[in-house]
Amino acid sequence: MNFEIAKWIFYTGFIFLYIYAAFLLRKIFHMDQFPSKESLLQRLKYQNLKIKDFFITEELEKQFIVAGSPFGLNAKKFQTIRYVIFLLAFGVGIYRIYTNPELDMVSKLLGLAIPVIFLLVVTNPKKKSMKSFFKFYQGQKEYFNNQELFLLYSMITDELKESKDQTVNILDLLRKLRQYTPRIRPSINKGLRQPKIGINAVMDIIGRDIGTEEAIEVCKIIAGLNSVDQQNLHELIANRENSYVATLRGNRQKGRMRTSAIVNTLVFIPLIIYMLDILYVVMQMIAAMGSNLNNLK
Repeated sequence: MNFEIAKWIFYTGFIFLYIYAAFLLRKIFHMDQFPSKESLLQRLKYQNLKIKDFFITEELEKQFIVAGSPFGLNAKKFQTIRYVIFLLAFGVGIYRIYTNPELDMVSKLLGLAIPVIFLLVVTNPKKKSMKSFFKFYQGQKEYFNNQELFLLYSMITDELKESKDQTVNILDLLRKLRQYTPRIRPSINKGLRQPKIGINAVMDIIGRDIGTEEAIEVCKIIAGLNSVDQQNLHELIANRENSYVATLRGNRQKGRMRTSAIVNTLVFIPLIIYMLDILYVVMQMIAAMGSNLNNLK
């Protein structure tokens, strides 16, 4: 396709985009009518809520919560940063086109295409890149939560071993030891708010709130420690720990497979950049050859 044709197609698309935006504004404000001030304010509030629900969805907010709010971000901050970067980069691309008319068409199109790719592909929450980002930080969060829970489990078993013939209440131990587990403390507090429902139900609430398979398994083990006598305690702890370790190894293997997939992607990124660089050089050569042919004519 000729570059001139591609340029006019691009500009025509922008013209239709502005016409469609004007049509939407007319539809929003009903310019053929003259609404009262109150109805106009209500309509504006309604449109603002619709726009907010479109850009800041519950699903996106949930993804950030599950991932542990990486870099202190939530859905609102992420969408704001994402669109600000896009608008700035796209504005710079347009500015370069008008201030540097000698630029070739490839450079102009790349200056406009890169921000669009950044917005619609790289940072799009529905694309694989952002899903991998959320999954990576979710895995990090789950890893540290599991570490704290296993630390709590170790402290509880140590307390039970040292208690000898004395009866120890697991819920009292949780209240005392939760200060050493800041990451999972909210989940422990959530379970301890309902101590009357029994140790099994309390530990089930804690395990499900932490949200990992290992947490649910360890919470079941902790709940079982409350009803065992001192003579069988060591044997029970050893058996349950073996079961937990087997589950932990299986889940770590899955985590390593996910990490290797991310590493493979990162390894191929320089290759893609290198190929784009070669493509750019080839396009420059073709443009130069075309210019030489025109001069010969």
